Amino acid sequence: MAVPHVLPESQVSIFKFYDNYAIHEAILVTGKIMRLAGIFDGDRKREAFSFAYDLSQRYQTLITPSGSSYRIWVDIRCRDEFQLSQSLNGS
Repeated sequence: MAVPHVLPESQVSIFKFYDNYAIHEAILVTGKIMRLAGIFDGDRKREAFSFAYDLSQRYQTLITPSGSSYRIWVDIRCRDEFQLSQSLNGS
């Protein structure tokens, strides 16, 4: 059974990349690029971990908690749409 990894947000560096007419946020962790899949407020911890757990059943997943939020990152090979990217195609 796969479970998401947890790493403090202070230990990752976020960068942006372009793919499929949109700009996405990503991180590089242990040689793997992971893109942002979700952001949850600090009071939604259970929902954040549930979302990450579900993703981790198909892809490598990471949770980066900070003082006020939980960011969920997923292997860049995951092609699911997460509505967090900035679209550049005019829509």
